[in-house]
Amino acid sequence: MDTNNNRLFIGNVPFGATEEEIKAHFEKTLGEGSVLEVRIIRYKDTGKSRGFAFITVKDADTAKLAIEKLHEQPLETGDVSRNLIVAEAKPSQPRQDR
Repeated sequence: MDTNNNRLFIGNVPFGATEEEIKAHFEKTLGEGSVLEVRIIRYKDTGKSRGFAFITVKDADTAKLAIEKLHEQPLETGDVSRNLIVAEAKPSQPRQDR
């Protein structure tokens, strides 16, 4: 990671996962208070999860540790377990008209 980015992309999130479950999963490894925000991306029309999220952690070192320790590690929610994709979030790009 070559920037001071403390925002992470989390992919392959189980559709039933909550913000609280994701936060607890990351703080179990990174330490309590290390996750500042979790935002699951949802479909506007249904409110259902799109299967990915963004999290903000306290600093770039914590973000790097999250990538090293949690990328491709399972998140278990209920009876579903999926290996997460954890990567540095890319800056958002303006949407082009379709």
